[in-house]
Amino acid sequence: LICPQGREFVYKRDSENTKTDYPCITQVWECKTCNRCPLKKECTKAKTRAVRINPILDELKAHAKELLDSEAGIQLRQQRCIQAEGTFGIIKSDWQYNRIHRRGMENVENELYLICMGFNLMKYHQKKLRMILS
Repeated sequence: LICPQGREFVYKRDSENTKTDYPCITQVWECKTCNRCPLKKECTKAKTRAVRINPILDELKAHAKELLDSEAGIQLRQQRCIQAEGTFGIIKSDWQYNRIHRRGMENVENELYLICMGFNLMKYHQKKLRMILS
């Protein structure tokens, strides 16, 4: 790794995050010569610049990009455009639902279930109205 000034980063340690369901290990790299650097204000607010790299995540992202750029991935993305994006657009734009308001996986799931149930009830109600009016 090289900083914008052209100096090399030095490997410092592995950092483990166990707060989530899936513990992940990130590598911490630091640039030791930031004190007299003319680009320090643009680069970092800390004493030295530190970069965290998760090699497993980078590998998974590369694999996902490879799958998305394949022929089958392109077709699936086109289908997603047609099928799911309209629903999420209605929920986000028409209902002004832009973020999840709960914490914890179980609470988040319950909130999403309620949003989906509300959307399905709205569709059911509109279908019944169309049947009555026609």
